[in-house]
Amino acid sequence: MIKVRLTEFEDLETLTEMGKIMHAEGVFSHSNYDVDKVSAMLTNYYADGDKLSLVAVNEDGIVGWFLASLTEHYFGTTKLAVEQCMYIHPLHRGSSAASRFMKKFEHWARYMEAEVMLFMPCNNGVDNRWGKFAEKYGYTQTGYIFQRNL
Repeated sequence: MIKVRLTEFEDLETLTEMGKIMHAEGVFSHSNYDVDKVSAMLTNYYADGDKLSLVAVNEDGIVGWFLASLTEHYFGTTKLAVEQCMYIHPLHRGSSAASRFMKKFEHWARYMEAEVMLFMPCNNGVDNRWGKFAEKYGYTQTGYIFQRNL
């Protein structure tokens, strides 16, 4: 059974290693993977009170992670809860991990008094299944992400 909990300091090394797998299957796989930079980023999410760092675990250990941050909209003071990264190891996709992450994210966003939640799955490129997944949790599509390599 998968459970979701807050990230603990001892999890950071495992998450950094799992990041290599995520990176290898993502849209930036052609770029380098800087272990020190990733470790510093994960430590920042773990330690910052305006950020959320969750892990999904089962009896074998960590099977995924979720990162979010709290910010204000750039035009005003509307509080936004922004999903930054949701990753589930390929062997555990289709489990309850993504659903559990989304529910914890909403709980956190409400607790932090956010007015808007943004869910932006884009690491793996265009995947039309994300629309149906997001709608299941009450999201509507409000834009697109386009990339141009130079």
